[in-house]
Amino acid sequence: MPDPVPVSETLVEQLRELHAMEAALMPFLPKMVLAGSSVQFRALVATHLKETEGQVARLDKISKHIGKSLKGKSSTAMSGLLDKIRPSLQLSAAPLAKDIALLHEAQRIEQAEIAAYQAAAALARQEGAGPVVVLLEKTEKEEEAAHRLLGALAGEMAAGSIQATPSP
Repeated sequence: MPDPVPVSETLVEQLRELHAMEAALMPFLPKMVLAGSSVQFRALVATHLKETEGQVARLDKISKHIGKSLKGKSSTAMSGLLDKIRPSLQLSAAPLAKDIALLHEAQRIEQAEIAAYQAAAALARQEGAGPVVVLLEKTEKEEEAAHRLLGALAGEMAAGSIQATPSP
């Protein structure tokens, strides 16, 4: 592997925050899959779990590229967002109403992740860390797509075009 790319401590902290956010989200997503009442909801969240695993792997690749560990930090931002969504997992509302609430809470998480990836990519770009920028922008695009899909699914549910289905 080539010599580590020198980056600022500010960028390293941004990257550590991203790693902490994704690491906190990963064990939470299977709980969302189980809480979902429609096949489409469960499939979307399960797909995003696989994407999140890839995003963590990408951050690990960045870690090697810059020669700095990104592990060991906790994210107060993600903790707060997950604390907000936990009650929605226990809602006794109509199944699709619960799904819609969970989808909108998940969109809030995506918005925070998008902003964090944009900030880190901007710093990496300013510092001339091109390979880091490419990896961060790839994840940012995935997060933006997830945000759109979550909103679209919530809209379809609200319009009545999706029905609740029992879990397998």
